[in-house]
Amino acid sequence: MKIRTSVEPYLACRVVGNVKRGWHLKASDGVSDVAFSAKARESGTEKLYVVKHDGKFCYVGRTSQPLSARIREGMSAPYPYPWRRWHEVDLYGCFFGRRSDPDFGEGVEAELVYLIRQGTRQRPGKWPVDQHEIHLRHCEGVSDPECVKAALDIYGELARK
Repeated sequence: MKIRTSVEPYLACRVVGNVKRGWHLKASDGVSDVAFSAKARESGTEKLYVVKHDGKFCYVGRTSQPLSARIREGMSAPYPYPWRRWHEVDLYGCFFGRRSDPDFGEGVEAELVYLIRQGTRQRPGKWPVDQHEIHLRHCEGVSDPECVKAALDIYGELARK
């Protein structure tokens, strides 16, 4: 099965709020909600989201929820996103056109983090700065070629941005 990946940028998103009022991710004006696409609003499909700050990879996450719901949940979780400390971030939604499949989604997430560790000069050999966990689900320790291909496509696009 050929996997088609697409990456959508949501640039200069503002992190607004505080501990008392809660934290939110807003559009670049700091007021409007981020205008997520239909793909990003879909429930039950695999998607990754990648956060960059000042051109550096900060975080890679996976969800099958609508992207806005996952971001909102992560902003106020008991262990919230560490990247919420930044005033401005670039968020990239990565879509596969594939129904919920945690093994595939987490496989792509793990392969993408591996590529970031290997291919960035900012922190050679280290995790993205705000990455706090990664799930590895390789069957018998072998990477799924579809996951590797999808991660290479995403990394190729995002490394240039």
